[in-house]
Amino acid sequence: MKALRDRNIPHESVPICGIDRLPFADIFGIPIACIAHDASRAGSSAVTLLLERIQDRYLPKAKVVIVGELENGVTG
Repeated sequence: MKALRDRNIPHESVPICGIDRLPFADIFGIPIACIAHDASRAGSSAVTLLLERIQDRYLPKAKVVIVGELENGVTG
């Protein structure tokens, strides 16, 4: 963002998307879209997979998808 400001490039001309509600997004002074994930669900899924693997180390690899949600104009 600083580089854009230094070159007088309007922030609207460069699409920016963050991940997981950037806690520092408000320092840029512009709204930033982000993909928000359920961190609690991700953590509990990871623990479940770990415990299953501890019980049976020969389990096939598992894939868990935690769907995110687009939030427009997040500012922290």
